[in-house]
Amino acid sequence: MSRGYERSWRIVPEAAVAGYVAADSERLTELLEREAARIQGEAPAQNIGREAPAQGVAESGRDAPPGLLSLPPPLPAGSDSVRIAFIGTNDFHGALEPTTPVWADGDTIGGAATMAAYVRPVEARYPGATIHLDGGDQMQGTVISNLSGGRASIDVMNALGVDAAAIGNHEFDWSIDTLEVRMAQAEYPFLSANIFVKGTGERPEWAVPYAWLERAGLRIAVIGATTTSTPYTTMPANVEPYEFRDIAQTVNALVPGLKAEGADLVVLVVHAGGIEEGHGGVRGEIADAARRITEPLDLIVSGHTHTRLQTVVNGIPIVQAASSGAAVAVAVLTYDRAARRTGG
Repeated sequence: MSRGYERSWRIVPEAAVAGYVAADSERLTELLEREAARIQGEAPAQNIGREAPAQGVAESGRDAPPGLLSLPPPLPAGSDSVRIAFIGTNDFHGALEPTTPVWADGDTIGGAATMAAYVRPVEARYPGATIHLDGGDQMQGTVISNLSGGRASIDVMNALGVDAAAIGNHEFDWSIDTLEVRMAQAEYPFLSANIFVKGTGERPEWAVPYAWLERAGLRIAVIGATTTSTPYTTMPANVEPYEFRDIAQTVNALVPGLKAEGADLVVLVVHAGGIEEGHGGVRGEIADAARRITEPLDLIVSGHTHTRLQTVVNGIPIVQAASSGAAVAVAVLTYDRAARRTGG
């Protein structure tokens, strides 16, 4: 059983419309105006920025991103249940500007403006009941991000309103010192519960295992984790003092304590991924971990493999939204306040 998980979420398709412009990028301003005009029939770009209202979401849905209106509506005030929408992004890799792959037939794919164009309407559809989790590898990968040591990417994530992020293997590419600077810049916590200092049984001070969030009167515990392949998928010298422990064992050890502290929902944001197979199965590190998780877990937002995951393993829904801002995952969970669990 899927613990109340609804097949109401979608990984939205690629398209570019206006939503966010990095404060220090004139190029993104140009892209914003061009893509808004292209999609909205050459109309002038309007309502640029985080505070802009989502057009056509509450009423007819005109100009809303594809797939948005297929999500279930919020429940009326006073209902015994509440719906929480989890927005999942991952593997941004510094993709502030969109790209034009050869297979895209001249269209632009991904980038900061595209991500915001999907995130904002979801926030508007579920006011006060959204949580944005990022599956890691936010910074490394483009000139504009690399030359600023990832600062530009964290500016984007702050503006998007990310609530918590997993530490990805490429977060270590520029040293622990640089990572700590980026963590201090971020207006959200970077999380990883399975990183330990070798031989001590203790986590390094910067490895925060979980965070607490509150939405719609619910207490939500978000556990973070990092792929165990990190020692050989980043600069090995940068992580030599650390060990990356088994993800499932780490989650199983933490969940009972979080439940005892009053967690209504427990979610894992993790930089470890998988690949869906043609027969409906899924393989990979996060699928293997999910099969061995024995404690109640309501959702996994994953990353690392740059794939689209929309699956359920061991009763746990798992999402992953490609990479570089090309897609956004939305998972809607319905929580029954009286029964104190997710349910239909």
